[in-house]
Amino acid sequence: MGLRAWSVGLRNAVLFGAVPGPSSVYFLGCGPMSLDVSESRGRLVRARAGVTRYRNSWLWRSAVDRITPDLVMDVGANYGEIAFCTRYPTGSTAVLVEANARLIRLLEYGVSRRKDKGVNWRVVHAAASDRDGKANFFIDERSSGLSRLGRSMGGDALGRVELVDLIRLEDLDGCASARRVVFKIDVEGAEIKALRGMKRVLDQAEIFLGIVELNEQNLREAGASPSELWEFCRTIGHVALFDDRDRLVDLSASSWDEVMDIALKKGLRVLSGADLVLFKSVGEVASLAPPRAVDAVANFVKRVVP
Repeated sequence: MGLRAWSVGLRNAVLFGAVPGPSSVYFLGCGPMSLDVSESRGRLVRARAGVTRYRNSWLWRSAVDRITPDLVMDVGANYGEIAFCTRYPTGSTAVLVEANARLIRLLEYGVSRRKDKGVNWRVVHAAASDRDGKANFFIDERSSGLSRLGRSMGGDALGRVELVDLIRLEDLDGCASARRVVFKIDVEGAEIKALRGMKRVLDQAEIFLGIVELNEQNLREAGASPSELWEFCRTIGHVALFDDRDRLVDLSASSWDEVMDIALKKGLRVLSGADLVLFKSVGEVASLAPPRAVDAVANFVKRVVP
């Protein structure tokens, strides 16, 4: 492990109370997250002490503290590094949606060992969409994070295609009646369909915050576009982006073309591995981002350590 990777892992361990093990990461006060270290993403999650996108994990934890949700949804949960990094209010429902069958057992084990008692945990083996039915799901054997809906096996692919159930998130028991919601959607290009399938949940919620991945290549392979995702999110709530110093900038009033112009001037993260922060009634959203001291340490590691 290089110095930078070691530094990132140490930073995450300190910030999130995470203790890496041979095939797991234990979040102090929360419980374990089991990993398959035979594949590259499992090894990456362990090396980074359970936090692959530190600003997202920080934002998630901050949103849970402020909103005290009655519903949290981690859609495209993978190993659960977002959902498992914090504790939830007694009486709340926590839903993990994952289409990759080989990860379901690991998620269920993590749920069974949670320390926050009184939370209704549910692991759902399905792919989020805007319709019910079935679809092909490509499972990448080298990196579980590259698995996705509708992808055929190319010449260099190493994996298999399985038939998975499609679900609308708003049809899950108890979800449509939630009033305080925190969610994450990272489904390798199918984000718009997943959002359409939970729009009733967000329309009826009094307050919500969600983290939605925006990756141009994945969206276009799925038959969508960044502008389509952006404009659809604007019909649901306010939308913010992280800048290059991990500060949140509310751009709800801007069209996609205007966002692209602003991005060039202000160093906003767009197109490749960016994250949209979709929210309603959360107050000053910028205050949920990592504070200046943490931001300074994170950027030192990112820019200075080789």
